[in-house]
Amino acid sequence: MSGTLVVDLMATADLSAAQNYNVYDRVIDELEARKLFLPNNPSNGFKGETPKQLTTLSDEELGDLLNNISQWCGFAESELEKAAIIRESSKKQLDFIKARIRIAIKAQHSGKRLTEKDKDDIVETHHKVVEAYQNALSSESYYRLVRVLRDQAQRNWDTVSRRITQRGQQVERMKREQNIGSVPIQSRHFHRPGER
Repeated sequence: MSGTLVVDLMATADLSAAQNYNVYDRVIDELEARKLFLPNNPSNGFKGETPKQLTTLSDEELGDLLNNISQWCGFAESELEKAAIIRESSKKQLDFIKARIRIAIKAQHSGKRLTEKDKDDIVETHHKVVEAYQNALSSESYYRLVRVLRDQAQRNWDTVSRRITQRGQQVERMKREQNIGSVPIQSRHFHRPGER
């Protein structure tokens, strides 16, 4: 054995089962069995983008936009939770694989003295750990990007909602200015005696 160390992972079926275990799919199956469904991507093709000039939209267009953004927010939130589940699952898989390799190292090298650094090096460079680490990094990156999308969707919803509120306040102001207590605007100016 010319200086190479072969690590037998003992029960490789357990390792494969840990790598292929998909928590998200099991949870979705359970939800669907209970007739609970996560929000889907809006069917009209809306992708979460808002026009640059909200002031040019009609009231109906603003209402439709808010409805679309609400659906998009629900979809983005469910995608974020999916990403969080996948991220956590991949971290647990990585921890499990590292532990199994460490156990295999101890079993194979009970007579030899390996330093903790040597054991760590063997574990960290094992191809199964490298694969699991790449999977964990990918799921972490996906989670972070989906979180950005969800946060932007929420900001868009807040902006459109605020614009609808402002438009409603403008209408109320106009109503008050035009007619207060059924007194026309010209009659609301009071003059002191002797003024005109």
